[in-house]
Amino acid sequence: MKTLFLAMFIAYGLGVFAALVGGRKSFGRWLVALGAVLGAGAGLALGATVIATGTPFALSIPELLPLGGGLALRIDALGAFFLVVIGVVAIPAALYGAGYTAAYKDGRASLPLLGAMFNLFLLTMSLVTLADNVLTFLLMWEGMSLTSYFLVITESGEERVRNAGLWYIAMTHAGLVMLLAAFLLLTGG
Repeated sequence: MKTLFLAMFIAYGLGVFAALVGGRKSFGRWLVALGAVLGAGAGLALGATVIATGTPFALSIPELLPLGGGLALRIDALGAFFLVVIGVVAIPAALYGAGYTAAYKDGRASLPLLGAMFNLFLLTMSLVTLADNVLTFLLMWEGMSLTSYFLVITESGEERVRNAGLWYIAMTHAGLVMLLAAFLLLTGG
């Protein structure tokens, strides 16, 4: 299972790299999509393995976030179900996106930023399902919120898109405040 997790992480990372290096060209856009497809496929396989075997996967790096108990990732059957759903939806979205982004070759949107944010969004959304402590969950949630904000404002030259982006980021952060309140209530604070 660790191999599938690493494959997911590395594939999304390669998708980000492909976007930043060659995201404007057709070949680069397909490499971005390939990174997303491979990452989502590995996540789907990881989730399916956890469901099929009933064995949870866990990874802890306490040195990375020592304040909150370290970076702690764990996936059980419920998290695995959501990871499978993410994979099932992300694969066709990535394939569609490779062709869809050809319309942005005219420069009205940053294709490297779009491809990088798409892969980072899928990675952070997948990692939300694996979060095993509050700090890891909140960091992954915030990563998911910020990367999706940049996806929303892809055509930032239009005022209505910028307004939608402001509404979106305000709502995601209002949700973050509610999550923090819920965690405080759960801890008896």
